[in-house]
Amino acid sequence: MTRIRVNTEDLKATAKDFESAADVFNKAGDDILAIAMAMPSYDGQLSGPARKAAYEIQYQIRDVKASLSGDAQLLQKIADAFEEADNQFINLCDNFQNQLALQYGKMLEATPTLHGDHNLGYEIDYNKNTITLWYNGHYVVYALDNLGSYSTAIDEFKVYADDYQDQLNIIGDANKAAAFALALAFFAPELAAGIFIAAEIALFNAIAEMDKLEKLAKDPWDRISDTNTNPYIIDSGP
Repeated sequence: MTRIRVNTEDLKATAKDFESAADVFNKAGDDILAIAMAMPSYDGQLSGPARKAAYEIQYQIRDVKASLSGDAQLLQKIADAFEEADNQFINLCDNFQNQLALQYGKMLEATPTLHGDHNLGYEIDYNKNTITLWYNGHYVVYALDNLGSYSTAIDEFKVYADDYQDQLNIIGDANKAAAFALALAFFAPELAAGIFIAAEIALFNAIAEMDKLEKLAKDPWDRISDTNTNPYIIDSGP
């Protein structure tokens, strides 16, 4: 299952660093003021200006502390939103897959199912005892019990097609998660934004992986689809 590619532990660690820095700045301001307050007066010629400067420094430092603390809280909030979105997205996908398996599992076992799609995929029909392999809209058909010397290339092609189907599933789940995020946006905008970002990341990664798989599958496809030299093909097209 694809997860959000954000290390929330790093965000939390940075938030703690910001908070620690804020405390250090605040203590420095207090120390400067304490030193100024303890200075001898010399008839007000030294201690007065020093105390005034110390108060100003402390005031500015407290602004810095407030800013750092605010940044720390924001980072922590972002980390929590990413983790919550991650969990929501994974649970949504898992629930959908479980429901699909329960509702359609038996039907899918009995009916020929295309693994992947016509860009990269295969379909086994046990009733006809055939396997059809697809690549960029073209197809070849073999008899399951007569694959000849091309069985290794067919198995390699099937692995790529199965991985391709996994990416199609991820895209489907990502689209459903994005739709869920849009529905949720009115009630929980921050959570919805996190779920939507997770869906977009999953979608982008899946499309990139599909492109890679199509390129990898070309070599086995070239070996199994040459109708001029392959006597085991029983049908092909277009």
